Amino acid sequence: MRLVVFSSSMVVFAALIGACRGELVCTEEIRVAVRVHISSPDYLPVDRVTAERSRESDCDASSIESDASTDETYRCNEQGGGEYTIRVYSGDQVWTNEAYVRANECHTTEIADVDILMDSATAQAD
Repeated sequence: MRLVVFSSSMVVFAALIGACRGELVCTEEIRVAVRVHISSPDYLPVDRVTAERSRESDCDASSIESDASTDETYRCNEQGGGEYTIRVYSGDQVWTNEAYVRANECHTTEIADVDILMDSATAQAD
């Protein structure tokens, strides 16, 4: 019985030593990679906001930040590190911007802030 307890203690001790050496332990949490700040001088409605690095994914409205002003803020979840393409859709118009997000082996390590002005003169056709 003592041998089993000793072996289990050694396994735990070895795991702690490995963690102290700087080995990265990845978690399952989903982090925000890009925060999109949208303003519209013409009060155009936002139909959809997306971020694309490896695939185009919808971003979620951030009610906490949106309540503070007339501008809208959206949060886009991580898809790894690298260049993200941000798109804001309103009817048949779309606005695009780029953001670079740093990451380690597990998660993004920063949140990129992107400002998009929904001006009809700068929109692209969808």
